[in-house]
Amino acid sequence: METLALHKLELTGTGVWYGYTRQNSLEKFIVTRKKEEEAQLYEAIREESLVAFEAYKNRLEAEAGEKDGVTTDSDSYKFNAERWMNWAIARSDSENKK
Repeated sequence: METLALHKLELTGTGVWYGYTRQNSLEKFIVTRKKEEEAQLYEAIREESLVAFEAYKNRLEAEAGEKDGVTTDSDSYKFNAERWMNWAIARSDSENKK
């Protein structure tokens, strides 16, 4: 009879230990998954903002190019690389002088 009580106590202790370690490992998993999701969200927002900034910058450059009669879109059939390069150099020189 005493050995049966001892086995029940051992099994209860093992169950408590297993439950405690499982709970800790699940909590650590949840914390690491949450950090990874936050990092992925941050990267997605960062990439989106870089794309938006690049589009804004390209729009401003295109507007400045239209004033001077230069096509800045390299995919356009009107694009002339030599003319664009000369325009860009002259523009950066004028900005450096300011």
